[in-house]
Amino acid sequence: SSGINAEYGGFAGIHPVPHHTVNAEGMYIVEFGLADWRTFQNNLKKISKIPTSPVSVTVNSSGKYVVSIAPDMWHMIIEQNGFAGIHPVPHYTVNAEGRYIIEFTVAEWHTFEINLKKIPTFEINSSGKYVVSIPPEMWHMIIKHDGFAGIHPVPHHTVNAEGMYIVEFGLADWRTFQN
Repeated sequence: SSGINAEYGGFAGIHPVPHHTVNAEGMYIVEFGLADWRTFQNNLKKISKIPTSPVSVTVNSSGKYVVSIAPDMWHMIIEQNGFAGIHPVPHYTVNAEGRYIIEFTVAEWHTFEINLKKIPTFEINSSGKYVVSIPPEMWHMIIKHDGFAGIHPVPHHTVNAEGMYIVEFGLADWRTFQN
């Protein structure tokens, strides 16, 4: 998808960045010359290694939780006050893949985990669709405030065993939903 390509350097080395159009399915259509196509293909090899999980966690040797957050998820965390109760908010960096890296103490991580349960999360499936898990309280707010405005047809949803509402979006609808 063009959004992933732009965020993760898919157009690196291609100047100017190619013009694109979006078709009815939300797919980006881009035209390349031969040299730019080869550069783009090489860039895609790097993109295929990007984690599709919005939040991944490891524990470093000092016992701190090192959290890697996808850019889209980072913006949702900021908008939904995902650092509530963590003072001061720990310093973060942005790695070469565009993911936000932040370290938490054990107590901060537990607070952050609780906050994450109140925020919609997403994963990118093998077909490039955004699969979003929405907490019930937020689902009702989305419905009440016409949160699917501009998305046609309104996406079908399922409810998983934890009561989360699961919705699948193409990239264009995902961007509309975020706004």
